[in-house]
Amino acid sequence: MTFNEIHISLFPIPAHKAIVLTCLLNISRRNYQKTIDNIQSSLEQESRSKQEMMKARKKLEADINEYEVALEIANRNNQEGQKLVKKLQSQVKVTYIRRIYTWYFYS
Repeated sequence: MTFNEIHISLFPIPAHKAIVLTCLLNISRRNYQKTIDNIQSSLEQESRSKQEMMKARKKLEADINEYEVALEIANRNNQEGQKLVKKLQSQVKVTYIRRIYTWYFYS
């Protein structure tokens, strides 16, 4: 025997009240089931959103890593270019001084 059956046998309820209580219980069960379904749906939607966010985060992290590598390469090339410019400026100075020296003493 279930609890309800024992309770009914000990405390009999008039039939019309039993029908009303049964209807109220059914309505409550349906309402609770709707609430549970809504919560489950919200949870699933939140889970999908979190997965999409994690995918986007991983993609952004990968993009940042690529940009960092590209920046390192660009900085290295810039340093090499600056060294080359200084070397060429030095060579131009030396060549200019030689021409002036040659012109002054041999002309």
